[in-house]
Amino acid sequence: MLPGMPDIRNERGIALITVLVTLVVMTLIVVSVTATSNFGFRIAASAQYHQEAIAAAQRAIDAKIADLAYFSTTTDSTENVDIDGDGDNDYTIAVSAPRCMTMGPDPSYSYTASQPQIGVWEIVATATATSAASGAVATITQGVKMTVPPGLVCSNN
Repeated sequence: MLPGMPDIRNERGIALITVLVTLVVMTLIVVSVTATSNFGFRIAASAQYHQEAIAAAQRAIDAKIADLAYFSTTTDSTENVDIDGDGDNDYTIAVSAPRCMTMGPDPSYSYTASQPQIGVWEIVATATATSAASGAVATITQGVKMTVPPGLVCSNN
């Protein structure tokens, strides 16, 4: 053995220990990155489900507004909506009966014998996902102001 040189017999296994420690650190980094990306995916999926629930509730409200007979109903209704078109109901929508806020004659008409009415209603729709995995729920409240035939009565304000 040369003077000033360490005894090589005392340094056996140091390379192995260094490699094992490096491997453990790299494994922890990979696990951390994987967990973070999975968490981000879950957040994005949750946001998508919530936006779908909002769209489903809005779709149900739009369908109700298009039907003039809906404004004379006094009972709540439930509808099923298939957002993705696969034939399965994705959301159940509970649509409230329209709540009449105000009703009055339309001042833009001068003929008063069959003067149309201007009505303002409030409609509330709550969309609930049928899949327990998404758990999405969204409630939309929408006001509607429209001209209606003279026979429609504002009875539930």
